[in-house]
Amino acid sequence: MPTQNITNGWEYSFTASNTASIPVINIPSSINNILIIFTNVSVASGAPFMLVRLSTNNGSSYISSGYQSGHNYFGYNTSVANNQNNSTGLQMGFQIGTGPFSSGTLYLYNLNTSTFVVSTGTTFWTAATLFGITGGQLSGTTGVNAFQIVLDSGNIATGTFKIYGLN
Repeated sequence: MPTQNITNGWEYSFTASNTASIPVINIPSSINNILIIFTNVSVASGAPFMLVRLSTNNGSSYISSGYQSGHNYFGYNTSVANNQNNSTGLQMGFQIGTGPFSSGTLYLYNLNTSTFVVSTGTTFWTAATLFGITGGQLSGTTGVNAFQIVLDSGNIATGTFKIYGLN
């Protein structure tokens, strides 16, 4: 399992192939915001949530409760919103199914300057031509120095992840 150490001025790219998690550690305190771009993500089975879980001990453990995270999505031909929520991580988008892919972006804000880590993002899922917005927070957390991208069950079958540190 590759682990990425982050330094100033970094860009990290990872291609998943039956991957349980993507850990990113050693985020310096000068990095306060992160951009994650994910493309062509699929899972082997089921319809799990893809999540970001934060760490304040450089990845020795990850916080897996207390998040307030949700995703609202629409079909291309409807104005009716659907909603999914999660409290075990910052949601990155839809519950991803097998077959066609999910792509999108997720921004993480306030890693080191606030007691609220906030996320916002967008996703598109080709299986049902759905698009959506996601957002969430974890309160009472300061000094985030690692995170992992993980499914709430199973492995990431395919996908490319580009991660950028922003001061």
